[in-house]
Amino acid sequence: MDGYEATRRIRAMERQQTNTPSDAAMAALHTTKIIALTASASEDEHLSALTAGCNDFMPKPLQTDAILQKVSEHLSITYAYADTPTTLPPLVTLDSYKRRNVNLAAVLHADSLRTRPLDWLHQLYQATINLNAEHILELINAMPEEQALLAEALRVRVQEFDFEVILNLVQGAINASDLA
Repeated sequence: MDGYEATRRIRAMERQQTNTPSDAAMAALHTTKIIALTASASEDEHLSALTAGCNDFMPKPLQTDAILQKVSEHLSITYAYADTPTTLPPLVTLDSYKRRNVNLAAVLHADSLRTRPLDWLHQLYQATINLNAEHILELINAMPEEQALLAEALRVRVQEFDFEVILNLVQGAINASDLA
């Protein structure tokens, strides 16, 4: 079953649920909103989507702003955005370490996180297993200045999507604190 067939079935179920004119009026207000997302931008594809019962049509590649605009149009909603966007720290690369002759492996070792509070370690563990890079970076940014090099090394791991290294370090630190 493709998306257009699924749309036709949804519309058929909605029609079956409307037995009286008052039901039909109510159903018109509460129909499922369906926006076709397709790789084709042709007029034929657009017409096929509308004929199948889609409320609208969007060709790929999709842009986040365009999707939000369509959702806003069809659901009659407005979005409230934060006044200040979250900013990420500047990109750190392995090359920057090489230029400064810093050995990344020497910074990230089994004992590197053992001085961090257990609550912080658990938060970092949870953020890491959830692959929540933004929260991981927030936690890293809260590290004290004397651990700046470690924080920078961890940022590199996040920016290179190397969450396994972070997870292993955190697990080692948590296990060490459990033994203490």
